[in-house]
Amino acid sequence: MRLMALVLALLIQALIGYLFRKKLAGLFDLFFLNLTYVAFGTSGLIFFYISAGNPKVLDELVLMFFWLAGTLLGSHMVVSLSARKRVATASYNLGRRSGTNHDMICFALVCLMYVLYAAQIVNSGIFSIDAAIIDNRFLVQQNNKFQAYLFSAAGLLPGVLLFRIRPKLTGWQFFFAVTPFWITQASTFSKTGFLFPVIAACLYYSMKIKSGDMPKPDMRRQLLYLSLTAGSVFIIFTGITEFVINSEFSAFTLLLDRLLSSFDGLAYLSAINLSKEGELSLFQFYLSPFLKVLGLYNQPYNAFNYVIAVEYFGQPPDFSGMLPNNNHIGEIMVTFTTYFRAPVAILSGCLYGFVYNTSVKYVMRGGIFLIPAAFVVATPFGFLIDGQGWASAFFSSLLLMLVTTLIMGAIKLVKVFGRCPRPHMVAK
Repeated sequence: MRLMALVLALLIQALIGYLFRKKLAGLFDLFFLNLTYVAFGTSGLIFFYISAGNPKVLDELVLMFFWLAGTLLGSHMVVSLSARKRVATASYNLGRRSGTNHDMICFALVCLMYVLYAAQIVNSGIFSIDAAIIDNRFLVQQNNKFQAYLFSAAGLLPGVLLFRIRPKLTGWQFFFAVTPFWITQASTFSKTGFLFPVIAACLYYSMKIKSGDMPKPDMRRQLLYLSLTAGSVFIIFTGITEFVINSEFSAFTLLLDRLLSSFDGLAYLSAINLSKEGELSLFQFYLSPFLKVLGLYNQPYNAFNYVIAVEYFGQPPDFSGMLPNNNHIGEIMVTFTTYFRAPVAILSGCLYGFVYNTSVKYVMRGGIFLIPAAFVVATPFGFLIDGQGWASAFFSSLLLMLVTTLIMGAIKLVKVFGRCPRPHMVAK
């Protein structure tokens, strides 16, 4: 069964990758790599439907199809608008300079977020090399949720911002540039932490290819690099399995099961009769993290995974690491009635596809919205995969954008007042 699910997942990834081929910079485009999560989660959900025969699972799969179709449509809308404006790819080429003052301020702010988060990890003192480390990393977020949201917005931006400020780094220069960020990410013992150099490199070089600064590698070289990366990931996961988790299952089985259960929240949702179907709100889900930080909201129905916990387990657990994964399709299922779900899924997909492709073009040009645009580029399919978690990080990126705007405004004011003549300098 696992082998069949693996084959189906690879076919789904190849099919979706083919449909989006014009948006890709190659097999190492993070947009394509994140399809792995979507493809394996969808494959696992399909085989769960085959084994359980629950019609709710089929509804979830149909909504997934509508959302992906909407994303494809939305991305083509961007291409059509760009074609009408006759925007040339050469205009994105950054070889003419190494980044503006705004780019440098954005990069400095991201570095500050890393420093603050690293200090929080060190001060927490909760880590020990044992099986509990997988759960303990969630406790860091409980100490300062607001800071955790800001770090989630800034965590994957170094690869994109390095493209803005230093578009001609060599391989070793890039590796040394991202190593300090990697150390902080790896200390969280998360998947993103261990794979951070790969993610950052994919972002950096895919943006260089899309901007025209670098030719697309031939397919043989891409397949070779992809094989080496997959092998390295498997070796790292094997080490974690053997020396940290000490599991009785093989590393391959654990890794495959983890990927196939990416949409586990949808599987739980299909097994319950939701008592509040259509009564909850997406805005309630997306704003509740910030309202909770301000002490204005503390209800059990404040996220999709909390809904599952309350309806399936009877009460939300005290520890957030025990919750199932968030998922945008699940959020649509629990906040809209049957007749509105498909239109909402299509519109949501269209909006995300439009925003993602617009963000890619915006990162190449630069400007005031660089941080939120870079966040969207660094988290392809993040809205589908994580729902509320992605939305909370996106809102946090808007806050970081506001900070950079205020800093730029302060710098301009200093320059303006610095040019004003002093009273004693005015000619009598």
